[in-house]
Amino acid sequence: MRLRLIGLIVVVISLPLSLSIRSVARADEADIETTLVDEKATVDKDKQLHLDASARINAPADKVYDALTHPEKVAKYDSRITDVKVVSHDANGKTVEYKGQTLPMPNAPPSFRVQYSFDPTTKSVSAKNAGKSPIQFQNHTELKPSKDGKGTDIHYTRVSSSTGPIMGFEPTEGMRTQFALDAFMRQMHDVGMYIQKGGK
Repeated sequence: MRLRLIGLIVVVISLPLSLSIRSVARADEADIETTLVDEKATVDKDKQLHLDASARINAPADKVYDALTHPEKVAKYDSRITDVKVVSHDANGKTVEYKGQTLPMPNAPPSFRVQYSFDPTTKSVSAKNAGKSPIQFQNHTELKPSKDGKGTDIHYTRVSSSTGPIMGFEPTEGMRTQFALDAFMRQMHDVGMYIQKGGK
């Protein structure tokens, strides 16, 4: 009961901060930012969250795609990650292991592996959890140059299992949607940092 209460308190405290980065994720005080355009989410009978989001980043699609294909470098801009390494890789993708606060929630596992697949023809990246994990997820990010030619339109989809077993209580659909959106927007913030620093 105490664990559930602590988890709920952390969620409630973190929501104002989450809401502040939900619509716009800034790359420090830089020129590159991501704006959330639209999102919708549903939960199916198996308690899986289905998120569909659209966003725009004011950076060229080629540079955004390059960033997404180097998640181990992009992760260096996430202060919650203490260590990251490429476990395996081939021409079509790679598996990356993250250590630290691997998920934006209480009781997150200390390490987490993600398997990425890349498609340069459609400028899309797919990711899913690799190996044993308390949370199962798969997401897909597709990029297209914006109509004004000044940025990149992003279509992001995610399907993920319930975070209840980790948090100690079953979060509402709204909480789960917020966690998923925060993860996406934080990733795009780090993508912006990677691009701004010249792909380093």
